[in-house]
Amino acid sequence: MSARGLVSAAAVLLIVLALPVGTELGARAADGDDPLAHRTVATVLAIGPPVYPDENALVPDDGLVRARWIDGRGREHVEDLYLPGRPEVGATRRIWIDRHGEPTATPLDGSTVALVVTAVLVLVGVAALVTVRLASRSSSAQYRSVR
Repeated sequence: MSARGLVSAAAVLLIVLALPVGTELGARAADGDDPLAHRTVATVLAIGPPVYPDENALVPDDGLVRARWIDGRGREHVEDLYLPGRPEVGATRRIWIDRHGEPTATPLDGSTVALVVTAVLVLVGVAALVTVRLASRSSSAQYRSVR
């Protein structure tokens, strides 16, 4: 089998396997997140000063606030948080916390990861097929012009 044939076969196999591979990788990514993470409500106690992300920043990140929330064990936490939109004192926002009650990122959604991985794999497979097809046309056109 030629190199083009191998690339074409691999591309088709990639496209066929994109959905099951994407689904599996999505499930693994979601399982890798903290299974004990959950949402809670944080109440803004004070507005923090504007913070510049680095010395070259022209616009400050002004979402720093002092907030209070209760974790899953009923313990109160008071810490600085970055909350988008710079809420006023007394405002509440839903946040994600880990098993220790510390703020954490929103857990990954397995179906979203699966969709993205599947789409990328399909696009790579289609791009490989198109590339092989264009290369095949180009080489056959060159062959005819030499004859």
